[in-house]
Amino acid sequence: MHISPAPLNPPSSPDQPQSTSGSSQTTLYDAAAHHRQKMDEVRAIMLESGTYLGDVKFREKGILTWERIGRDDCLVTKQSVEACNVAHKEYVSSLVEPHDADVAQDGPPSGPNLEHDMVELSIVVKITPEDFWMVSCGMWKGPTSMCQSFADMKLTCTGIAPDDGIFRDDFKTVLDNLGWVMKQKETPDHPEKRGLLIPRGTSSKIKFRHVLFEATAGTSTNEADDDGDDLGDEFKIKNWPAVHVAARDALRDMVNTHRVNPIPAYDVHGTLLPPSTYRSALEGSVARIHFNLRHWAFPATSSSKASNTFVADITYMRVLIPPKVNVTSPRKRKVSRKDSHAQGTPSPKKIRG
Repeated sequence: MHISPAPLNPPSSPDQPQSTSGSSQTTLYDAAAHHRQKMDEVRAIMLESGTYLGDVKFREKGILTWERIGRDDCLVTKQSVEACNVAHKEYVSSLVEPHDADVAQDGPPSGPNLEHDMVELSIVVKITPEDFWMVSCGMWKGPTSMCQSFADMKLTCTGIAPDDGIFRDDFKTVLDNLGWVMKQKETPDHPEKRGLLIPRGTSSKIKFRHVLFEATAGTSTNEADDDGDDLGDEFKIKNWPAVHVAARDALRDMVNTHRVNPIPAYDVHGTLLPPSTYRSALEGSVARIHFNLRHWAFPATSSSKASNTFVADITYMRVLIPPKVNVTSPRKRKVSRKDSHAQGTPSPKKIRG
């Protein structure tokens, strides 16, 4: 269970002194100090977890390791690896000789369920507008080389250092620790690094992704909607918003075969974001992000070098500072029958004279 930071809104109180109308005095309540306090509280929670990448003592914790799970290299806790090893040894020791009559009749005991706990790394970043593809449909218009089927859609965004404050100061440490984690699993002689860090001036952007759909058993019932029942109609696959016709058509075909994985993203008050608000609520915001890390080593091909590819799968997002809303106010001046800017413009007579 995630501990959600307190909302940034200053508490309202009838006893709180307010500025008088027309006065240049500010309230005694220091909003800037309140904001810093809330950011400090969020950072303290993240530091306590042991997996905050902005922690200068992150490498000393010694709680994580890389483990091969299926076809993926996954960043997991050492504790879960040890627990799995113990469970496997107990299983092996429980096996009896094949000639045992009871075993021959009942079959061998089933193996243990070996589940590793993937590490949830955490950071605070400003989500960049220029790489924001974390809208409900990923703006999918049809098959591409990166996404042949809408069912395989992965929403993405990138994060940079916040404009100011303690998390801006932590960002260099974040990048240093993230580079160190990656180095622990990099395959030698694979010169390319892909997927996670994108150069940006003298620094880097961190790329995140979210797998949008999950295949179901494919029954004739609306199994795909089961997980969305407690979230509301907008979170069901049959109502999932999509911009382009190709995505809407694909969604209709997926109703009985897939379910939606909504982004686990919450606003400053701790309310789950509806899919229709992903762009307006997240793009340009400062957000706390938790994520899992995976790695693949890809060999060289005729068109690309061998690479170490890392991806950050989002497990939790919480908006700490909403994005700025830039609105162009329409002109309120009425259209006049006479040119209001005519002063200084020569009349036709003067031009002919």
